Amino acid sequence: MLFNPSLPTARPSKMLTYGKISFDSQSCTVYHEDSQVHLNPKEYALLELFIRYPTHVLSYDAIIDRVWEGDSIPTRSCIRTHIKRLRRAFNAVDYPGEIVENVHGLG
Repeated sequence: MLFNPSLPTARPSKMLTYGKISFDSQSCTVYHEDSQVHLNPKEYALLELFIRYPTHVLSYDAIIDRVWEGDSIPTRSCIRTHIKRLRRAFNAVDYPGEIVENVHGLG
């Protein structure tokens, strides 16, 4: 097979942005300003969910349905731990404020 330089070599990027956060679902990379945020797959999936629904209050059940599809069902403690790690990852790149806000009694 010969390489044809006129054909695209990669699919176009699927970039989402939220404020100064850039989220590329094609390459699975996340940046806050110019700093890369290193996330594990579940943290990445949580962040994608939160970026896609920034004004929604998500219950534990909604998070489980969207992030843990087909996987074993996690405990609430497990979900809280992943969210805590997501917060730490953004604190490591000097993200101002909280990346995720808890709404007690709702989600």
